[in-house]
Amino acid sequence: MSVSQLLFSVLDAYKTALLSAFSKQLPELSLLHFRVLRQVGRGAEAETGVTPLQIAQGLQRDKAQVTRLLAELTDKAWLVKVPHPQDKRSVLLQLTPQGQVLLDQALLLEQQVSAAMTQGVSAAQQQALSEGLIKLQQNLSAI
Repeated sequence: MSVSQLLFSVLDAYKTALLSAFSKQLPELSLLHFRVLRQVGRGAEAETGVTPLQIAQGLQRDKAQVTRLLAELTDKAWLVKVPHPQDKRSVLLQLTPQGQVLLDQALLLEQQVSAAMTQGVSAAQQQALSEGLIKLQQNLSAI
């Protein structure tokens, strides 16, 4: 099996395992919703906030699709939009308390799936894999 085939296979298996965990314990949360909540949560941790444009860039989705997605998350009361302090034309996204609880639960599930995935893989093997994946990512970024 080639490296690219193996990479796709691992990514598919990881996504399937994560979807299974979410459907059992957090059925209201899709993987796309999770990715948005995680990005917003990281922006809050960094105390920089995150804009809808940054979400679109991080997800590699068009702005219209992200606008619809953010509307869903706002309707579910997981996110709120607040005025951007430096740019009057933009908003920053923040997690609601309900959104933060949901994100915390999802991050715990993600950790459990990752732990299951790396079971039996030594720390040295995990480090080598991380370094190899970083190199692959850098190579692709140069294209």
